[in-house]
Amino acid sequence: MALTTVDVVLARYVLPRVESGEYALVSTLGRSPIWVTQFLALALIPTLATSGSRRSILRAGGLVLGVCALGTAVAAAAPDLWVGLLGGDAYHAASNLLLPYLALGTLLALAQVLVMAEMAQGRHLLAKVAWLAVLLEVVICLAWARDSAFHVLATAILATSLVVVVGVAELLLGIRREPRSPSTTEPDAPS
Repeated sequence: MALTTVDVVLARYVLPRVESGEYALVSTLGRSPIWVTQFLALALIPTLATSGSRRSILRAGGLVLGVCALGTAVAAAAPDLWVGLLGGDAYHAASNLLLPYLALGTLLALAQVLVMAEMAQGRHLLAKVAWLAVLLEVVICLAWARDSAFHVLATAILATSLVVVVGVAELLLGIRREPRSPSTTEPDAPS
């Protein structure tokens, strides 16, 4: 998903070298919610391709939030330690980005579950919303949010929130189509 990496590319482009390096380092830790919970999104695909269960999606989303909350609590206890372990003392200043980046990582993990669930059902609205969010993020970063790593990160959070909000609204309001049957064949066209 382009949404998960475009912020790092933008940070490299709009921020000074040292600050973009700090951003890239923290992004490695901040993306851990996506990696840790990726199995949930992938495990949903077979179930949702046939059942379309809203309950399964909500359960997976709840599990993602729980895992992310636990990871964020561990990071919040000692952000300097985690950033120091990965980058050393030279990156100490980047530790103030870790918790906001973990919030982004949590949103990205939720977006991943929602997009995969929708695609398993043969729908693609959220994939289109995700591409729109990427475009918005690029435009906002290039035009306005180029002053600091926090501005780049806030733009990424805003763009990802758009995908999550649309996905949750679609789920809670029941705006969804019945899933495709797994083996539908179309009749042969007349010769």
